[in-house]
Amino acid sequence: MKNQTFKLFLFSIVMLITFQTFSQRKKIEKPDTGIVMMDINSALTVDGKEASDYSFCLHRNGYTVDSHFVKKTEVVAAELHRNDIYALSFHKEGFPDKYVIIDMHVHKGKAKLNFYEIAFEIELHPQHGMHKEEYIDHPVAIFKYDKKANEWNFSTKYHEEIHQKEKIHRK
Repeated sequence: MKNQTFKLFLFSIVMLITFQTFSQRKKIEKPDTGIVMMDINSALTVDGKEASDYSFCLHRNGYTVDSHFVKKTEVVAAELHRNDIYALSFHKEGFPDKYVIIDMHVHKGKAKLNFYEIAFEIELHPQHGMHKEEYIDHPVAIFKYDKKANEWNFSTKYHEEIHQKEKIHRK
């Protein structure tokens, strides 16, 4: 009798723990790991004029996933996974490389569209000591999802801070 009571008690405990575990899993909102099509409309400029003959690479998790050589400014379509962070690196002979970060972290159901566009312009300056070494590989912009506007926008706070640092050290 004691053995049956003990088995029933043990069975009840196991069922209770199992039920609790399953109910907790349902409460956690899982991130949306789908793919978003992103048109990347970027332009490099030198002294206010549009630059040509440069390359840019799209990096994910430390690996280059796409690259383009740009003769003239063009819009490039890319498939980006939600909840990843991407880096765009821009390379032009005679100029330091520039980087843009795209933070694709967004909760499921928040970014309802599967297509977005980001547009930006990057001013290039020759390598003649125009940049302080500690800022040379900082991203020029970080794009993040803005749930109020339902689109990816660049972080104005970060952009202003890095722009001020570059401006100070160019003088």
